[in-house]
Amino acid sequence: METNKVTPIELSEPYLSIRDFVRKYKTWTEPSIRWLIWNNTNNFNDKVVRKVGSKILLSVDAFWEWIEYCNRQSRASSLEANKSTFQEVS
Repeated sequence: METNKVTPIELSEPYLSIRDFVRKYKTWTEPSIRWLIWNNTNNFNDKVVRKVGSKILLSVDAFWEWIEYCNRQSRASSLEANKSTFQEVS
């Protein structure tokens, strides 16, 4: 009887370890994810990170929502900067 071994990356899991996350999403590296955790950029830890004992897990859906949130924040900041620059010139 042959059993199929399934690695965590092949499963459709809502949470991945940092190592599994960067294996699945090649754009990201372990140091870049650890930097986000260490610096808690834009509340990254509250929104994306879950700790189970000493294990750090990332919520995949929350990660992409966090990316969109940061993108919206960045656009809003740019619009405010452009608006204030325009008002100064006028």
